[in-house]
Amino acid sequence: MKNTKQIEDFAARDLLARTGYDIPSGQTVVTEASGDDLLRIVCNLNSAYISVDEAHKQILCDYLSKLKLSEIIRSPLLYRDILGVMGLDVSGYLLEPSEEYVRDIEYNCTHTLEFVCSEELFTPAGTHGVETVCRGDERFILGEEFDDRLFCVLHDERIISVSYFRPNGGDFENTCSMQVFTRPKYRQRGYGRMTASSATSAAVDGGKLALWVAQVENTPSIRIAESLGYMFLGGELRIKKKR
Repeated sequence: MKNTKQIEDFAARDLLARTGYDIPSGQTVVTEASGDDLLRIVCNLNSAYISVDEAHKQILCDYLSKLKLSEIIRSPLLYRDILGVMGLDVSGYLLEPSEEYVRDIEYNCTHTLEFVCSEELFTPAGTHGVETVCRGDERFILGEEFDDRLFCVLHDERIISVSYFRPNGGDFENTCSMQVFTRPKYRQRGYGRMTASSATSAAVDGGKLALWVAQVENTPSIRIAESLGYMFLGGELRIKKKR
């Protein structure tokens, strides 16, 4: 596949930017956690970065060495499994939800999954009924850092589902970060997939990569990405120390 090297190069640059380590393909770097972190795992393709407090370093590394990190990083229960291995009380840790945050509750675990799509990988969906709202329209409220188009499904001239992207620059030039949102009342009707298909088509035009991030429990978002041909790239799990 022509785009394999492009995706591999992006994965390596992304890992370096997020961790500060230039990690060779197939290798794992293990360091001591700093600040409020109890644990941080970043996995891209078959390379990984792990930072963990010294007291749990050996037992965690022994546990992870028996597993394929690029596969288990997709499990919503991974944070619970790891806390159990480390001998910590799971009830004291809460995974950040994809929606409906509850005030006064500390979410001390975050877990996201990342996907990437290219012109070759892209599998378009039907987009009948999707309209384009351009910058200058009163309904367009995004900043200058975003593309000038919103790909929308409208009801009574009101946007009920929308997808758009932010072109990236610097070391990540020729990549675009995707967003999709459908109002709760209109979900499970395929609108998100339709608008995301239109936005992805525009994003990957000319050989760019489209990047999709979803929280591990956001199954609808993950399903949309995979249905459009997005390839699973990796994920990040972060657990903070209890206060």
